[in-house]
Amino acid sequence: STNVTIEAVRAFEEKGACPPNSMLAIPNGIDIGRFKFDTRWRSQLRAAEGVSENDKLIVAVGRLVDAKDYVNLIKAFRELSHDMPEAKLWIVGEGNERAVLTDLVISSGLSDKVRFLGVRSDVHQIYNAADLYVLSSAWEGFGLVVAEAMASEQLVVATDCGGVKEVLGGHGYLVPAKDSPALALAMQTALRLLASERALITQAARHRILENYSLNTIVNVWERLYRS
Repeated sequence: STNVTIEAVRAFEEKGACPPNSMLAIPNGIDIGRFKFDTRWRSQLRAAEGVSENDKLIVAVGRLVDAKDYVNLIKAFRELSHDMPEAKLWIVGEGNERAVLTDLVISSGLSDKVRFLGVRSDVHQIYNAADLYVLSSAWEGFGLVVAEAMASEQLVVATDCGGVKEVLGGHGYLVPAKDSPALALAMQTALRLLASERALITQAARHRILENYSLNTIVNVWERLYRS
């Protein structure tokens, strides 16, 4: 049998869900032709949504459910916005925690800074509009959105949960799960990088995805497995 990360395989083995050495780690594949950086997407979407070049746009993508821990993200963003009033947050996705999260945004006085975009078909373009991608999850298997953001040459701040550390590979910022102050600090640090520093990280991040997680690469892994 297979699982999406080495960490996930270890978790299954530790829980006795499979015998040792009986499960292979084969990651998800990323469509690198779809998820890429494009300045046209960035400028068009920001202009259409009223986001200026001076605004610092943070994007998060995922279902509005407990596992994604958007409460953690909103609390971290509330702390960040005190020092960076130009920061904005877009949350893409839908789920059963929408009402709770909306109430938290309102009670935090962030209604003019946080937007819930719902389910979107243009996520690949939304990554490009961002200045920072954030994953705030309490737990993950693989962290597909992290790989998509990296392929889009997006700077990433993520929580250390499941296989996310494995995917990120040091090309971004990793903080403990359920630690809003640490998440806020990492977001602030990332947003204040020099353009040259940012470019080094994001270009290396895309290269990592090309080398290890591109759709063609993963299809070849599966093909070799079946042929064996």
